[in-house]
Amino acid sequence: MEHLKKNELSPISQRFLEFIDRQSITGYRLFKDGILTSQSSLTSIRNGKSKPTESIITNLCNTYKVNAAWIYTGEGAMFNDKDQSNVVSDAPYINNDLVNVPLVPASVAASFVEGLDGCSQDQDFYGVMAETGERLNSSDYKVFEIVGDSMYPTIVSGSKVLGKNIPEGQWEMASGIVIIVYGMTLTIKRILKNDLYSDNRLILKADNPIHGEITIARSEIRGMWQATRIVSQTLL
Repeated sequence: MEHLKKNELSPISQRFLEFIDRQSITGYRLFKDGILTSQSSLTSIRNGKSKPTESIITNLCNTYKVNAAWIYTGEGAMFNDKDQSNVVSDAPYINNDLVNVPLVPASVAASFVEGLDGCSQDQDFYGVMAETGERLNSSDYKVFEIVGDSMYPTIVSGSKVLGKNIPEGQWEMASGIVIIVYGMTLTIKRILKNDLYSDNRLILKADNPIHGEITIARSEIRGMWQATRIVSQTLL
């Protein structure tokens, strides 16, 4: 089925997006406030792949004092409360301190791997607070959603890890935990031995002892990111 184009969005979707765009509300903010189940839900609405559900609209109206009649019919004022100053009172914090970094959800890992060869793909984002020395608005950074227990207990399943691209000319110096694409596989592992300079191979290991080691030939490697820190993780 061909997806709807942006100019074919339903009137309700258009007004939903008009409100959040006017108020500079990010997908991260909608997720944080419990309006959307994930930031990627906003991308789906923008692309016409889905519409705001009744529960999404109800939560939006209750949280931000939006006039539900305006959302559904376009009639009346956008806000129920004449005082709009406190609708998104912490928006400056969101806008000024959080950087939307490209997100690679586990559900689209295969598409991301294919996209390394130039295939088009929808882009999701995740809000990250920059730390000293990080230029998160550069194309070097991505956030990867990790699924599986191979790096347990260092990284638990469901965590989101910030990765910085390692240029191909620096692969020989890579160490620590890396997110790597080889062949059609995307994985996160710890570098056990970097023999790219002398033997054109990389030996990786999992932190979880029940998982073994893997050896990757240089010719298989298509991309590598240094895992710099965990930006989201559920406590066990």
